[in-house]
Amino acid sequence: MLSCLVAVAVVLGAEAGPVAVVATSKRPGAEALGPKVAARVLELLRRESVSDTLDDAKTLAVLKAAEFPDPRACNGGKKCSQRLALLLGPRAVLVSVDVAKFGKSLTIHLEAHAAAGGDSLAVADVTAAADAWKEQSAVGFITFARELARRLAPAPPPSGPVAKADAPREAPLTSAVTPPPVEPRLTEAPAPKGPRTGAFLAAGAGAAGLLTAGVLALVGLGEKAALDRRFSVDAVTGQRVFSGTRAELAALENGVNGLFSGALVSLLLGAALGGLGAWLFFED
Repeated sequence: MLSCLVAVAVVLGAEAGPVAVVATSKRPGAEALGPKVAARVLELLRRESVSDTLDDAKTLAVLKAAEFPDPRACNGGKKCSQRLALLLGPRAVLVSVDVAKFGKSLTIHLEAHAAAGGDSLAVADVTAAADAWKEQSAVGFITFARELARRLAPAPPPSGPVAKADAPREAPLTSAVTPPPVEPRLTEAPAPKGPRTGAFLAAGAGAAGLLTAGVLALVGLGEKAALDRRFSVDAVTGQRVFSGTRAELAALENGVNGLFSGALVSLLLGAALGGLGAWLFFED
């Protein structure tokens, strides 16, 4: 029995497909970073003894031959990346590298898909500064590479005594009662997650809200400074006196208060939308 299991493991290992690492998105401002991140992930996988690997360029060539010229058109989508893995071979694994840039920060999503389907073999989400992403993503990338290497490692053979070839074998006991056949149950595959369009829309709206809050606050500070200059100190009473009518004073004060109130509302709304965008990005 042990020799049979070892033979099956050898056959499965011979049929194992490649492990390809490729950029699967082309986000604005991060087009050139995807292949660089893919090269870094591939380097760490090889360091963890993952064999039969394909870099970004070789993966592009194989997919182009399979009439799928641009994996970046997947936009980081899970279903599309699984199709890419299937194009590489029935036992292939594709590591999807999705890089997005927000200001001076990068959000990197790594996910390993098996051509056979099922759950992802390894997933990692890393946020780092654009000018120091290699150093700040080291822990997340290494953890991802080790988890994928562990999942791809062949199972060890079962322990136990090996039966001799010339040892007599007893005939197995068979039951006279044949159990009824069990009907297979059809399970519905989980719905694939689509591109993160909603996440980017929410993040963009949040950034616009924060920008609006900053503009309103700056204008409000300028108006308040102009209002303060309209006051003078009475030499007799020592009180501040406005150089204008009460109606004009009330209108100016209402304008300043309105600007600060608008800045506060825009700040809260921008922060809420930014948080929603981040949640949608990682949830997808």
